[in-house]
Amino acid sequence: MALYLSQMAAFGLVGFDPFGAIVMLAFIAGGARRIHAVVFTSVNWLTIVVVGTAASSVLGIVLDPVRHWLSSVPRRIWVPVEIVAAIALVIWAIVRLRTGQAPEKQQKTRPVRLWLIIGIPAGLALSMLADPGFDGAVLAGASHPIWWQLIGLSLWYLIAMSALVVVCAAAILGETAPVSAWMRR
Repeated sequence: MALYLSQMAAFGLVGFDPFGAIVMLAFIAGGARRIHAVVFTSVNWLTIVVVGTAASSVLGIVLDPVRHWLSSVPRRIWVPVEIVAAIALVIWAIVRLRTGQAPEKQQKTRPVRLWLIIGIPAGLALSMLADPGFDGAVLAGASHPIWWQLIGLSLWYLIAMSALVVVCAAAILGETAPVSAWMRR
């Protein structure tokens, strides 16, 4: 299981995403309270774990025949395939690091709506299906029991969404005032 958890940690690094933290900071700057930060982070985590576990379970059933076929492919074919995959992932990482976010328009602050605190993190979690780090975590979990999938995806979440977890902890401790003042400007 140590290998599985180390795979999940590595996929968490690949899937690191600060966007949830940025959205949560915007909510805090707009007047969100501690409970909103906890609900936002909890909904995001729960959606990622549930969707990931469901996808892993379905993939486990679908991938069994594929695993059998893949085991019959000679190793000399796998080396170039893995080299190409590694090059593609490095290119993807470089492109992801170099592309920036477009600045958003300035808007008046509005009161925090509960449906936004629940809907946005769920939507962010579902957008993880397009993240190679999350997809790798789902695939890695496909051959493990559901409890290990839950643990592995929670570990993935703590690493990939660590910025959001830190913002949530700061909100719980009441230490977000400097950042929210900066964001209001």
